[in-house]
Amino acid sequence: MVDAAADYMAAGVNSAKDFHDLDAATAKRIYTRVHGLGYFTFEYFSMLLGTPGVKTDIMIKRFIAEALSAAHLDNVNARTARELVKQAHAATGLGRDLTYFEHAIWLFQSTDPKR
Repeated sequence: MVDAAADYMAAGVNSAKDFHDLDAATAKRIYTRVHGLGYFTFEYFSMLLGTPGVKTDIMIKRFIAEALSAAHLDNVNARTARELVKQAHAATGLGRDLTYFEHAIWLFQSTDPKR
């Protein structure tokens, strides 16, 4: 992370606003070119800076797996689960933005009394 921070600073990024002013491909490239930092952690990093997104962690993957299972469909990988959450948000319009929608799913899963 220290290396990514140095690379962002070298690109003139010193605030969340500066990060958002970068084009998305450049912001992602700066982050993911550091060994050990990948696409999914970049998504979460971006979310922490205010970019709506989906952090496809165990709670989100479990929610998607249970929904697909209830519909007698096969489970999917994390990238597809992320896309399904994005599509569900777009189709329903629930939540202030994608991050709020994702967090509602996460809260539902984390407070499920069956667990």
